[in-house]
Amino acid sequence: INAGAAMLLERSGGPNAGDKLTEYIKGVTGLDAIRLVDGNGLSHENRVAPIVFTTYLSKILQLPEGNHFPYLLPSNGMGTLKPLRIPAADIVQGKTGTLDGVSTLIGYINRPQDTLVVAVMYNGKDRSAAKLAEWKLFQQLSLYPPPSPPIKHKKRKHK
Repeated sequence: INAGAAMLLERSGGPNAGDKLTEYIKGVTGLDAIRLVDGNGLSHENRVAPIVFTTYLSKILQLPEGNHFPYLLPSNGMGTLKPLRIPAADIVQGKTGTLDGVSTLIGYINRPQDTLVVAVMYNGKDRSAAKLAEWKLFQQLSLYPPPSPPIKHKKRKHK
């Protein structure tokens, strides 16, 4: 998939395709915390803040070209999300990213009451421990009920 993404980006965008994709994502998100040099995410020169991922995943759904975007992503139990052991199908649609010293997991967590948009990114030496923590977080969030609204207490009048 990564090689195909890079080839598709280069063929459709030409030699400055990374810059064009960067500008497109900046336009969708309204954020500048991104710089892409390739379409497959395999370059250590790529720079993306987690807020860019979550904002993009939220806003792309509002665009005509993005209303089916989550269905382009692997679901839990498939592809690189196979280790994500969640009993029900299609709870998570997401994408992993792994480089030397880098581990990411971004995507949608579909719960009965809502859909969460999550981006977990790790830079450091213990990538395998980070990957396990990412899986655990996504598993817990997929099962976690929404928080109860705060209880409003009436103020007492002091005499």
